[in-house]
Amino acid sequence: MNTLPNVSSEGGPLILSDAGTLRGWHGGFGSGGDYAEACAATTDGLVGSIREHILVWELEGAGTAYLASRTSDSFTLIRIWAANGEPSDDEIRDMLQLAIPTPYKAHFRLRASPAVLIWAAEEATQISIPPALEGVPLGDWSMGGTAYYFPVYPGNYEAAVHEYQSENLSFFVLVCHRQAD
Repeated sequence: MNTLPNVSSEGGPLILSDAGTLRGWHGGFGSGGDYAEACAATTDGLVGSIREHILVWELEGAGTAYLASRTSDSFTLIRIWAANGEPSDDEIRDMLQLAIPTPYKAHFRLRASPAVLIWAAEEATQISIPPALEGVPLGDWSMGGTAYYFPVYPGNYEAAVHEYQSENLSFFVLVCHRQAD
């Protein structure tokens, strides 16, 4: 069993930005244009950015992304397909060492802290950040487990996808580092 913070998707990408930016996000609701824009952002790979301030990460189907590590200016997310059940927190952290870089990269600007990770189909217009350091933001979420926030410094970030494939295990890792100004 693991206890790492996570965000789930019923299909389609996750997005990451700050709460102020996401208050304009309608996801798959209304015309569905925001969700379609997010899906189109990853047609050339697993990661992209839209509107300069929104990172888009395609999970390739329904699944869960775990916040495996973070510092004040970087964070790492991992999406796992394991034949032998759900890995523990320590097993997830160990997996990060196996990942091989891919050519997929994106750049985005986080305008404020905290960073907020949500399933792109969600509508975030009512998002509110409670006073806790990290956790689930308040909002009108369609289901549980589709949003999480955590502190990192604002700034310009590079996101790079790493991967690992074997017979019983495969995963994608999204590594994001704040760039020097």
